[in-house]
Amino acid sequence: FIKLPEGTQMRYRADGPLEFPMGTAIAKTFSYPQVVGESSSDQHLLETRVEFLTDTGWYGASYIWNEQQTEAALSLGGHDMHVEWIQDNGQRQSVRYQIPNANQCITCHSQDKKFVPIGTTAWNLNYPAAKSSGSKSTSDSIRPQDQLSMWAEQGLLVGFPAGHETIEKWPLLSDADSGTVESRARAWLDVNCAHCHSPGGSARPTGLDLRWNQQDLAKAGLWKTPVAAGPGSGGRKFGIVPGKAEESILMYRLESDDPKAKMPNVGCALVYDQGIALVRNWIESLPEETQ
Repeated sequence: FIKLPEGTQMRYRADGPLEFPMGTAIAKTFSYPQVVGESSSDQHLLETRVEFLTDTGWYGASYIWNEQQTEAALSLGGHDMHVEWIQDNGQRQSVRYQIPNANQCITCHSQDKKFVPIGTTAWNLNYPAAKSSGSKSTSDSIRPQDQLSMWAEQGLLVGFPAGHETIEKWPLLSDADSGTVESRARAWLDVNCAHCHSPGGSARPTGLDLRWNQQDLAKAGLWKTPVAAGPGSGGRKFGIVPGKAEESILMYRLESDDPKAKMPNVGCALVYDQGIALVRNWIESLPEETQ
């Protein structure tokens, strides 16, 4: 959810988060279904993360929902809880769900040492969305399912470029028709890794840049040696070895459950098989002679 002060607007940016007016609040609730794949399954609320923009900049906080699902309490020190659900294959799954503390939040939300929102980029927000009942739009020229266009028509988003139909959007992990294996894998890495692994992120000393629009694959890990060797490398020599996922440090860190090696290293308790399989397919598809 994005809440703007009355009479204010967001400003479009082609790269990075949209610009927001003072007083903006952004909230995201994390939940899970009791039974995966069943639309009627009850959702169990875990936490709601809220970001506020004040005259001193952004700050964020997490609120943990109680078992009764009636209210959520502020948690600055982090927390973990036991979560169980039934997977779509009928198997019961469980995990210790991790809620990061305030210091861990800045690890991911830091750009040039300032707290910033992560997911509010035009790429990430450019997807179909039905008009709300409170829509101010009266123009038939704006497609109601185009969220960014809808916001622009409502006067909530300014600076929206002409020819907006060509604005890039994330290809979807689970939709093979939404992009190539490479574009879908790179988008997944951007969403999960690039907030740290980017020129302004907290992992910038590594020199690894996993942004989706990074055109130089050498900066994205191709034949890249690690800045510092250690358990995080798994004994492998290069970030990405084209055609050889088993020799690539990137795959080792994504597949590892070792706290000293796994990535992402904050707020992640499960190895996400579907995303990892896609990254593996991308690496394996790279010609071995790629330099």
